[in-house]
Amino acid sequence: EGDTLLIKSVYPEITDEPSLSIVKEGQPKQLNENLGYLLGFIMAEGWVEKDSRMGRYGNRIGMCSSEKSIITNTSNIIHTEFRYQPTIEIKNYDYETSQGLLLQKQMFSIRINRKEINQFFVENFGFTDMLCAENKFVPQKIFESSKSVAHAFLSGYIDGDGSVHKNRNVIHLGSVSKKLIEGLALLLQQLGHIPKYLMQKRDPTAK
Repeated sequence: EGDTLLIKSVYPEITDEPSLSIVKEGQPKQLNENLGYLLGFIMAEGWVEKDSRMGRYGNRIGMCSSEKSIITNTSNIIHTEFRYQPTIEIKNYDYETSQGLLLQKQMFSIRINRKEINQFFVENFGFTDMLCAENKFVPQKIFESSKSVAHAFLSGYIDGDGSVHKNRNVIHLGSVSKKLIEGLALLLQQLGHIPKYLMQKRDPTAK
């Protein structure tokens, strides 16, 4: 009593991807690498906002990036999988460097304004009507998918909220959601990587 047994998890060999419920004909019926990447990016730089104009499933998914190529790729994935091309919105903002220099940067964002696509993500991946940084998670179907889809999920997350240190051979994944970080750590472990946790406390006086 009181003893703990640690067993290393090994990612299972999966040949059949998880089935998905379609809301409208033509939507993906199985999880694939495109959807894996899209889910990873949403969990990094996406959100779900309430839109009462859409009725019961009044959820609208949005995502953003300071890299135009990344948001363009994401928009193209949505078009490939759902035959819907979101409009890329551009917002200019000022950015102050650590040296005190004021630079102007651009933020690129897309929002999904099709009810049936938003409903697809709600029904298949457990999105809530208030998905935000604090309550993000790794969808269960990612754990039930093949290695290629799991890697695509991680790739999407890294493009949104990760970084790769080539010289140190280290990948950094960050989030304020403990549930998401625990899910990412489990996924990495199952793929044969041993993650290390680092906790950074927020400065309450920081803007």
